[in-house]
Amino acid sequence: MSPVTIRLCEVMELNPIPILMFSVIFSNIGGTLTPVGDPPNVIITSNSFIKKSGITFMNFTLHMLIPVVLVMIQTFIQLRLTFRKMSSLTVDDPKGVNNLKHEIKVWQKAVASVAACSKDEDLLLKSLMRKVEKLEAELETKLSTDEVPKDKYKSTLSELQSKYGIRDKPLLIKSCITLVFVISFFFLHSFPEIQKLSLGWVALLGGLLLLIFLDSEDLDSIMSHIEWSTLLFFAALFILMEALTELGLITWIGQQTENVIMSVGEEKQLSVAILIILWVSALASAFVDNIPLTTMMIKIVIELSQNRELNLPLQPLIWTLALGVCLGGDISEVLSL
Repeated sequence: MSPVTIRLCEVMELNPIPILMFSVIFSNIGGTLTPVGDPPNVIITSNSFIKKSGITFMNFTLHMLIPVVLVMIQTFIQLRLTFRKMSSLTVDDPKGVNNLKHEIKVWQKAVASVAACSKDEDLLLKSLMRKVEKLEAELETKLSTDEVPKDKYKSTLSELQSKYGIRDKPLLIKSCITLVFVISFFFLHSFPEIQKLSLGWVALLGGLLLLIFLDSEDLDSIMSHIEWSTLLFFAALFILMEALTELGLITWIGQQTENVIMSVGEEKQLSVAILIILWVSALASAFVDNIPLTTMMIKIVIELSQNRELNLPLQPLIWTLALGVCLGGDISEVLSL
C-alpha cells in the first residue's frame, strides 16, 4: 500500500509521512485480529502445543475481535484529535517547488561525490555545479513569482486511472478465487473433523493453486521474487530459540516470572500473569522486533501453563501475548506522531 499511498498524497498535495504512519498503525491493529494477520500470530498458532490446546482460527478471531475494535476506535479518536485540521496534513510548498527542491538535493549529492583530482573530473564538477546553480535560480524565481502550476485533482485522478488501470483482468479474477479458497480453508480450520490441514499448508496450497492458474512457462522469474533471505532468517531464528531453550535461558526466565506470580495471592495470580505478559511483550516490542520476542515469550507462556502450582489456564495467556506483541509495535509510531 505504501507506493499507492505516496502517489495519492502527491495528487492531493498531502504530506505522505503521517498518512504512512496511520497505515502502519492500523495494519498492526487489524493484523492482530486473525492467526494469519501478523507474523507473531502465525508463530503462536503454529506451535504444536498451542494447536493441541484447542485454539483454532475461529475462536482466536472471536476472542481478538472485541479488543481490536476497541483499540481501533480509540486510535481513530486519538488521530482525529491530533490532526483536527486538514492543513496539518497538507504540504506547505506547492508540488512543483517540492519536486524542484528534491531535484536540487540529488544534483548536490552528485557534486559532493565527485573529487576534482584530474582535469576531466574538474570539468565534470564545474558542469554539475552550474546545473545546481541553474536549478536554484529557477527555484528562487518560482518562489518569488508564485507561478507554480498546480495539478487539478480530478484531471490528475483520471490520469492515474488511465495510467495505472487493471492490466490483466483474468489474472485478477483467478487471484480473487485463490484468495476466497485460502480464507475459506482458514475458517474451516476451526472444524478439525472437516479440515485437517495446518494454516501453513493452506497458504502453500493457495500459492500452488495460483501458479497453476497463472500457467506461466517462466517459473524461474516468479521464484526469484520470493524473499528467500527472509525465510532463511526465520529458520535460523527458530534454531536460535531452540538452542537457548536447551541452554536453559528460557526456563530461567520462566522461573523468575513464576516467582513473581506466586508472590501474590492465588485469586490474583491470573491477573498478575496477564499484566506481566501484556506489558512486558508490549514494551519490548516497541524496541525489539516482535518476531524473535514472540518466539521466546510463547515458550515462557507454555512453561507457566504447565506449572501445576500456579494452575493457570493457557488460552487467556495466549490472547494476552498476541495483543501485547502485535500492538506493542505501534508504540514507536504513536510517539513519533
